[in-house]
Parts: sequence; structure tokens; C-alpha cells
Amino acid sequence: MKKKSICFIVCICFFFISNTLFAANIVDSQRNGSMGELSIGLCVEGNQYTISDTLAFGGGALVDFRFTNALTAGLKVNIFDDFNGVLALEIEPLFRWYIASVGFADFFAQADAGITIITVNSQAYNKVSFAGGLTAGARINIWKGLYVDPFVSFQYPKMMSFGMYVGYSFDLIKE
Repeated sequence: MKKKSICFIVCICFFFISNTLFAANIVDSQRNGSMGELSIGLCVEGNQYTISDTLAFGGGALVDFRFTNALTAGLKVNIFDDFNGVLALEIEPLFRWYIASVGFADFFAQADAGITIITVNSQAYNKVSFAGGLTAGARINIWKGLYVDPFVSFQYPKMMSFGMYVGYSFDLIKE
């Protein structure tokens, strides 16, 4: 338990300190995304739930809005199946902070919190649980609004997950 607490504290400290280490040195014109951008994407993801011994795979959708060049808020909805009787639905609001920009990629840290509805063996066990965690990834702009977001995430009730969003960004505010 002590190792988990220390790891959590280190992650939170990095999240808050990273603004002065990375984001402050990035001129807004260097960022690939822009303020007023709406993004819609689809996801493929693999993860390990704490109540299952096997990997779960699934997909979902993401909608987010960029309030500033560095901050985004949105909602993600995912569904997972471990093919062993565990089915999960996650609904999580998210906050994403773009901490660095290199070439055509914007690196981000993301925090999300919501609920997970877990069903085991078709109704034999139903549980609604808190869901939340931290995610690290990169938004890679491919072509005229088309992007991919590879990521790795540490969350509850998942131990770890990895995946990729593919989507499209629209500029809602024209400058």
C-alpha cells in the first residue's frame, strides 16, 4: 500500500510541476491544436481489470473541447469484454493537459473520473464502481484534422490499459 501511495504522490507532483518544466517553454504558435477545437474519436483499448485474471479488450468514443491551447475537457465512453464473463461499461469525464509539443505531436497528461458498471457472468454479479486514473499519451496529427492518440493509462478498477484513439478535430472558433 505504501508503494502505491508514493507512486500516486510522485505522479501528482509531476503533473503539477510539468507546467513550469514543459508548457511554459512552448509558444502557443508551436502547438498543433488550437483553442476552440472540438475533437471526436473512436478507441480500441486493452486492459487488465482488478476482478479478472485475463485481459479485457474493447472500444469506445471520445468527445473533447480545447478551451485553451493547453487544456481540454471532454467525455469518454468505453465498453470492454474479457471473454470470460466480465463485461464493463465506463463513462468518464476527462481533463487533458498538453504539456509539450514536438514536431507533429502534442504530448499530454490526462485525468479522468467517472463510473464503471461491471457485469460478471450475465447478471450473476453487478457492480457500479468509481472509475478514475491518470493517462499519458500523444496526439499525433496526421492530416487536416485527422489524428491518432496512442496512450497508456493507470486507473481503477483497471490496473493498467493501453490503446489508441483515432478521430477528427474541427475548429469551432475561427481566428
